[in-house]
Amino acid sequence: MHLKEVADKATEKAFLEVNVLMNRSNPAYIRALDNEVNEVFDPSKNKYYKYGTTKRWILLNDAGEPIGRIAAFTNDKYINKGTDFVTGGIGFFDCINDQAAANQLFDMAKQWLQEQGAEAMDGPINFGDRDKWWG
Repeated sequence: MHLKEVADKATEKAFLEVNVLMNRSNPAYIRALDNEVNEVFDPSKNKYYKYGTTKRWILLNDAGEPIGRIAAFTNDKYINKGTDFVTGGIGFFDCINDQAAANQLFDMAKQWLQEQGAEAMDGPINFGDRDKWWG
Protein backbone atom coordinates (compact mmCIF):
# COMPACT_ATOMS: atom_id res chain seq x y z
CA MET A 1 0.00 0.00 0.00
CA HIS A 2 1.13 3.52 -0.64
CA LEU A 3 -0.31 7.00 -0.28
CA LYS A 4 -0.49 9.45 -3.10
CA GLU A 5 -1.28 13.13 -2.74
CA VAL A 6 -4.13 14.38 -4.90
CA ALA A 7 -2.28 16.71 -7.22
CA ASP A 8 -3.56 16.19 -10.77
CA LYS A 9 -6.68 15.25 -12.74
CA ALA A 10 -6.01 11.51 -12.46
CA THR A 11 -5.73 11.57 -8.68
CA GLU A 12 -8.71 13.95 -8.43
CA LYS A 13 -10.77 11.38 -10.34
CA ALA A 14 -9.48 8.54 -8.17
CA PHE A 15 -10.39 10.55 -5.05
CA LEU A 16 -13.99 10.71 -6.29
CA GLU A 17 -14.07 7.06 -7.36
CA VAL A 18 -12.94 5.70 -3.97
CA ASN A 19 -16.31 6.69 -2.50
CA VAL A 20 -18.12 4.91 -5.33
CA LEU A 21 -16.01 1.78 -4.90
CA MET A 22 -16.57 1.66 -1.14
CA ASN A 23 -20.34 1.91 -1.61
CA ARG A 24 -20.85 -0.32 -4.66
CA SER A 25 -22.76 -2.95 -2.65
CA ASN A 26 -24.91 -0.42 -0.78
CA PRO A 27 -28.35 -0.33 -2.44
CA ALA A 28 -29.19 2.97 -0.69
CA TYR A 29 -26.03 4.74 -1.90
CA ILE A 30 -26.50 7.98 -3.81
CA ARG A 31 -23.36 9.30 -5.43
CA ALA A 32 -22.43 12.88 -4.69
CA LEU A 33 -22.12 15.15 -7.69
CA ASP A 34 -18.48 15.26 -8.73
CA ASN A 35 -18.53 19.03 -9.28
CA GLU A 36 -19.83 19.63 -5.75
CA VAL A 37 -17.03 17.60 -4.20
CA ASN A 38 -14.44 19.21 -6.47
CA GLU A 39 -15.66 22.70 -5.52
CA VAL A 40 -14.71 22.03 -1.88
CA PHE A 41 -11.09 21.77 -3.05
CA ASP A 42 -11.14 24.64 -5.55
CA PRO A 43 -9.80 27.92 -4.12
CA SER A 44 -11.71 29.90 -6.76
CA LYS A 45 -15.03 28.35 -5.67
CA ASN A 46 -14.59 27.82 -1.92
CA LYS A 47 -14.53 31.01 0.16
CA TYR A 48 -12.95 29.17 3.11
CA TYR A 49 -9.56 29.22 1.39
CA LYS A 50 -9.33 32.76 2.80
CA TYR A 51 -9.00 31.15 6.22
CA GLY A 52 -7.15 27.91 5.60
CA THR A 53 -5.97 25.18 3.30
CA THR A 54 -6.55 21.56 2.40
CA LYS A 55 -4.63 18.46 1.46
CA ARG A 56 -6.00 15.19 0.05
CA TRP A 57 -4.61 11.71 -0.36
CA ILE A 58 -5.65 8.45 -1.91
CA LEU A 59 -4.37 5.09 -0.74
CA LEU A 60 -3.43 2.59 -3.43
CA ASN A 61 -2.93 -1.14 -3.08
CA ASP A 62 0.14 -2.88 -4.51
CA ALA A 63 -1.61 -3.19 -7.88
CA GLY A 64 -2.12 0.60 -7.99
CA GLU A 65 -5.88 0.43 -7.35
CA PRO A 66 -7.47 3.01 -5.03
CA ILE A 67 -8.57 1.52 -1.70
CA GLY A 68 -8.97 4.60 0.49
CA ARG A 69 -9.04 8.36 0.71
CA ILE A 70 -8.92 11.19 3.24
CA ALA A 71 -8.73 14.98 3.28
CA ALA A 72 -7.31 17.27 5.97
CA PHE A 73 -8.18 20.91 6.55
CA THR A 74 -6.94 23.95 8.40
CA ASN A 75 -9.30 26.82 9.06
CA ASP A 76 -8.25 29.86 11.07
CA LYS A 77 -11.91 30.64 11.83
CA TYR A 78 -12.36 27.16 13.32
CA ILE A 79 -9.03 26.43 15.02
CA ASN A 80 -10.05 27.24 18.58
CA LYS A 81 -13.80 26.81 18.44
CA GLY A 82 -14.57 25.60 21.96
CA THR A 83 -11.00 24.56 22.75
CA ASP A 84 -7.79 26.06 24.04
CA PHE A 85 -5.71 24.45 21.30
CA VAL A 86 -5.40 24.54 17.53
CA THR A 87 -7.69 21.97 15.92
CA GLY A 88 -7.48 20.74 12.34
CA GLY A 89 -10.20 18.91 10.47
CA ILE A 90 -10.48 15.69 8.52
CA GLY A 91 -13.15 14.44 6.19
CA PHE A 92 -13.95 12.55 3.04
CA PHE A 93 -12.65 9.37 4.68
CA ASP A 94 -13.40 6.14 2.85
CA CYS A 95 -11.42 2.94 3.17
CA ILE A 96 -11.57 -0.78 2.62
CA ASN A 97 -12.15 -2.86 5.74
CA ASP A 98 -8.49 -2.96 6.73
CA GLN A 99 -7.19 -1.38 9.94
CA ALA A 100 -3.64 -0.92 8.60
CA ALA A 101 -5.00 0.92 5.57
CA ALA A 102 -7.20 3.15 7.73
CA ASN A 103 -4.29 3.85 10.08
CA GLN A 104 -2.11 4.90 7.16
CA LEU A 105 -4.72 7.42 6.00
CA PHE A 106 -5.37 8.86 9.47
CA ASP A 107 -1.65 8.99 10.28
CA MET A 108 -0.94 10.99 7.12
CA ALA A 109 -3.72 13.46 7.92
CA LYS A 110 -2.46 13.74 11.51
CA GLN A 111 1.13 14.32 10.38
CA TRP A 112 0.13 17.04 7.92
CA LEU A 113 -2.10 18.77 10.47
CA GLN A 114 0.69 18.72 13.04
CA GLU A 115 2.98 20.32 10.45
CA GLN A 116 0.36 23.07 10.14
CA GLY A 117 0.41 23.64 13.92
CA ALA A 118 -2.65 21.62 14.89
CA GLU A 119 -2.70 19.85 18.23
CA ALA A 120 -5.95 17.96 17.60
CA MET A 121 -8.11 16.65 14.76
CA ASP A 122 -11.88 16.96 14.46
CA GLY A 123 -13.94 14.98 12.04
CA PRO A 124 -15.59 14.02 9.98
CA ILE A 125 -16.06 17.60 8.87
CA ASN A 126 -15.96 19.58 5.65
CA PHE A 127 -13.78 22.46 4.58
CA GLY A 128 -16.70 24.74 3.94
CA ASP A 129 -20.29 25.33 4.85
CA ARG A 130 -21.86 22.89 7.26
CA ASP A 131 -24.68 21.86 4.94
CA LYS A 132 -22.69 19.16 3.10
CA TRP A 133 -20.15 16.42 3.74
CA TRP A 134 -20.42 16.48 7.55
CA GLY A 135 -20.79 13.35 9.67
